[in-house]
Amino acid sequence: MERASDRARRARAVAHGWELASALTATQSERVRALGGRARVGGSEETREIDDSTRAVGETRAEGGGVKTPATTSGTGDGRPTSARAFYAWYAERVREVELKRIDRRESRAEALRGEIALRDDAETKISEIERELTRMATTQVELKTLSRRTQEESERLIAEKERLQEFAEALRGKLDYFDRLERVAEKFQAGVIISGASSDPDGASTMAPREQVLPTLERLDECLDFVSAHPQYAQGGSYGAKFRELQNRAMSTVREYYVNALRKATKHVQDAANGRNRASGATGESEYDEIVVEEGDETALLYVRFRAGASELRDLTEELEKRERHEEYAALLSDCHVLYCEQRAALVAGSVRKKMRAIASAERGKDVLALTRIGVAHLVEVCQAEYGLFKYFFPNTDPNGALAALMIPLNTHLSDILRPRYITITNLEPLAELVEALKGEIIEGIMKTENALALESGLRRITSDVQERLIFRAQTYIKDRVGNYRATADDLDFPAKLVRARQAKAEDEVDEDDISNWYPPLERTLTCLAKLYRCVDVKTFSGLAHEAVSMCADNIAGAARSVALKSSAVDGQLFLIKHLIILREQIAPFNADFAVSIKDLDFTHMRGHMRRMLSGEMSFFSLTPNNAFYQLASEGRPRVIESKIDSKKELEKQLSAACEAYIMTITKQLVDPMLSFITKVTAFRVSAASQGKSLKDAAFASEDKICAVISQVRIALAEILPKVAFTTKLYLNAQGTRDALLKPIKSNVAEAFAQIVVILDSDFPHGTAERVGVLDPSQLAAVMDEAET
Repeated sequence: MERASDRARRARAVAHGWELASALTATQSERVRALGGRARVGGSEETREIDDSTRAVGETRAEGGGVKTPATTSGTGDGRPTSARAFYAWYAERVREVELKRIDRRESRAEALRGEIALRDDAETKISEIERELTRMATTQVELKTLSRRTQEESERLIAEKERLQEFAEALRGKLDYFDRLERVAEKFQAGVIISGASSDPDGASTMAPREQVLPTLERLDECLDFVSAHPQYAQGGSYGAKFRELQNRAMSTVREYYVNALRKATKHVQDAANGRNRASGATGESEYDEIVVEEGDETALLYVRFRAGASELRDLTEELEKRERHEEYAALLSDCHVLYCEQRAALVAGSVRKKMRAIASAERGKDVLALTRIGVAHLVEVCQAEYGLFKYFFPNTDPNGALAALMIPLNTHLSDILRPRYITITNLEPLAELVEALKGEIIEGIMKTENALALESGLRRITSDVQERLIFRAQTYIKDRVGNYRATADDLDFPAKLVRARQAKAEDEVDEDDISNWYPPLERTLTCLAKLYRCVDVKTFSGLAHEAVSMCADNIAGAARSVALKSSAVDGQLFLIKHLIILREQIAPFNADFAVSIKDLDFTHMRGHMRRMLSGEMSFFSLTPNNAFYQLASEGRPRVIESKIDSKKELEKQLSAACEAYIMTITKQLVDPMLSFITKVTAFRVSAASQGKSLKDAAFASEDKICAVISQVRIALAEILPKVAFTTKLYLNAQGTRDALLKPIKSNVAEAFAQIVVILDSDFPHGTAERVGVLDPSQLAAVMDEAET
């Protein structure tokens, strides 16, 4: 029983120890986890202790389970407990030792943890300080960045301001430089540098070319003037501009003086050479400053090569002036240079040209003026072409044609001097017209196609204008004497015999064209004159001459028609007038001109009332009121200007229309005059008060016998007169359309007369009276008139 109870106690003790070891182990584990690894330094020892305790307990349990342990407390010789008490004592001892070690280790770990906590707290404090410092540093960094950006922006602004101020200073310095130049240039003028540089020495040579001194000064002055003109808002800009312009004018005067001296030097050089050759050849030379005469063959060497060599330095000057031609002052200076150049060239060339023209006039004495004109113009073209090349050398950027006109116009006068004495004596229109046509068409148009001879155009046009004036004067005289004042001869008025003879002469030839030889002479002369003038004068002048010629011609033809009517018959006079007016109208139609003139007249008709009032005493000469006679005459009595336009074409149409109407009425009266008389009597009978209640058939003049006699007379006239009328009309008028225009109204009038007779007979006479008295119906009448016309 005791051993059983001992074994039970030992088992309980072992179980209790196991539980205690498990509890200790669990407690140890919780402590380890609670420390979170901070006591890992000593953790291995504690673990080893717990493992040792666990192994000891395990061994105890093993012994309790299978080994019998003695109940005594004494141990075995090897130190193992032999009883439960010994085990408990041993176990308690072990527990105390473990607890002591555990406490020591715990204290050491606690101490270590406290040190670590202190370190952690110290680290946390330092970290907080570091975080605060970092935050402060970040704030400071942002402030520094902001301040740096502001500093950079301010620096950039200051740099830009500095650059702007520098640019402004440079610009201001550049602008002030324009004003400072005034003093520098003025000093040069006061010192006489520029003027002395352009002066000429006794030999005529310039001591300093303007290109070296004057032209740069002019360039600077131009820049200053442009600047002052572009900035009028600057203070004293106007006064500076005036001073600059004054200096510019002085510099230009210097250039002009230099240019004149150089030209005179070159001219004198050529004159000396020419006079030397003349003296060497024994010729009497002229003054060295007068025109020179160069022998033929020496013109090129003396007048062009030597002059070009003597004035070669002018080329640089003119090039600089041409570059500045856009300025008005330089354009004027360059124009003066052109004039001076042309004057010097004219002094050199004029003598040779005049000599050549005189030689041409002497050699061509027997030829007409047109041939002389062609030869003279050919020589001038040669001279102009040579002058063109020389001018182009000195003025390379200027059109020579306009500038050389000042040289070629005086040379053209030498041609005019030999031509005018010839054409001024010509009274015939034809050679004058040929000369004008040749000048306008052949010569001037040929020159306009030659580029280097265009400078001759203005001079030749002057000659052409002079010839045209002579032509116009002779045309006016011709129209007045040979057209307006023409007195017709018997042969001129021999109509229609002249036409009959002409028709018989060409009877075999079926030619309907009118023979000009049968025209009235003033008509042929008028058309010939207009044809010659049309291509030779301007449209306005031609219109005035054409109006005068056509009016005079129409009036003369009308007078000749009256003479033909007295000599032959009224019909012949009318057809003569119609024939020539139609020819005149047709022949002037191609002229593209206005045959009208404006005439201004003074109208004094309104002054009659004022004169009547003054003479009647209604207006006094001594009155102080507005009714004063002098005041009224001055204010309201001025003559009125009335402008009227007279068109000779329209007047011609009116004359032709009146002549045709007169002819139609004359022929109509010859054909149906008995009918017209009968119709007039019937009309008078019907309107007469004495015919009230009477019938027309009871009238004595309206008996059937009388009416039959009237119709018979008309039919005889249609059979005899109408064929003659048709023949005469065809004799005068060749155009079928023109004849129809005259004969159709006549036929219409005849038909109208027959129709009126029929109406009278049908209204007042029994039915069938018209057939009994022999009245023709319209178809019969048309057949009779057509047969008579053929």
